[in-house]
Amino acid sequence: MHIRRARLLYRSSFDAASLGVVRRRVLRQLHLAGLSGRRADGFLIAVAEILANAVEHGGGSGMIELRHEGDLLDCDICDEGPGLPPGADGTHLAAPTDERGRGLHLAHMLCDQVVHHRVVTGTRITLTIAITAAA
Repeated sequence: MHIRRARLLYRSSFDAASLGVVRRRVLRQLHLAGLSGRRADGFLIAVAEILANAVEHGGGSGMIELRHEGDLLDCDICDEGPGLPPGADGTHLAAPTDERGRGLHLAHMLCDQVVHHRVVTGTRITLTIAITAAA
């Protein structure tokens, strides 16, 4: 039996002051892994939205890991926040009159998969995208 392991491309802690640097480093790794064009732009937007959510709602800081396995890129973003409120899983768009609440929904639209978990230390959101778009 052969067990495949994802290759770690990038790992960093982050806070509000480092978000720009983290986004640039993630974008570089996306390009090096072969993700480009609109899919890379969209995935980066999703990552940026979840990073911003972690800073605002998850204690002001967190940890990001970007991994590559086969044709997939996975990005874990972890924070120390209380988790998502009930019903706030991002599968429904916020009302037009709401000033906030679109970041997780955007992530669902721009990624192939979005999974959130409540973990002992906070919340982990995993964003996944295939490098090669499905036909």
